Amino acid sequence: MVDNLELIEIDTADTNDELCEKEKQYIQEYNSYYINGNGYNMTYGGEGTNGYVFTEEVKQRMSEARIAYYENNPDARIEHGERVRRHYKDNPEAKQQLSEARIEYFENPEARQRASEAQIARFENPEARQKISETLIAYFENPEARQRASEARIAYYENPEARQKISEARIAYFENNPDAKRKLLDGKGQNKPFDILTKEGAFIKTFNYQFEAREYLQKEHHITSIISIGAVLSGKRNSSAGFVFKYK
Repeated sequence: MVDNLELIEIDTADTNDELCEKEKQYIQEYNSYYINGNGYNMTYGGEGTNGYVFTEEVKQRMSEARIAYYENNPDARIEHGERVRRHYKDNPEAKQQLSEARIEYFENPEARQRASEAQIARFENPEARQKISETLIAYFENPEARQRASEARIAYYENPEARQKISEARIAYFENNPDAKRKLLDGKGQNKPFDILTKEGAFIKTFNYQFEAREYLQKEHHITSIISIGAVLSGKRNSSAGFVFKYK
């Protein structure tokens, strides 16, 4: 399509604001907004997308095109990352605004749920996991990238409030996503079946996960004290909260 278009300078501007205003003026004057069928402009001009609503089909095509571009241009992906980092490093106000916007967005339970489902679906795809792994490996082969990541992580965790927020978010996530908790424990090998017995040796029930056993005892046997299942299973204690736990 580009070969069929001719680029002609029709005006100039001294500031970005002036440029935006003139763009809106000319789009209106030449009636080049795409919905009217007379041009290629996807918005009414200026900065932003006022007047244009992206359909799901358009968003999907844009996403696929962007993914394909960065998959075929690893150097472009690295350069883009560097530009983003420089931008937020040189613009602390922009960094703060981004942080506040993300916090506000994820305060919406539906937004968190959508993000969680998208991430889970993404990592259920073996090819997607492989691509992410290769991208991370390639990125961290750069000593400077490793150093930046290390410094950023150290600086972040030196903030007690940040550590507290991460802890609370992690707890809330796994409380609301038992399947995710099971997958995590499966990956750690912490899913060995064990029996719950009374101190007298009477069998109660078998579980694979300690959190499920703990919830069961709290609900069905009205246990309000701490239940140290792991300590009993490892032999550090003989019983806890009046119960014995033994691996099958």
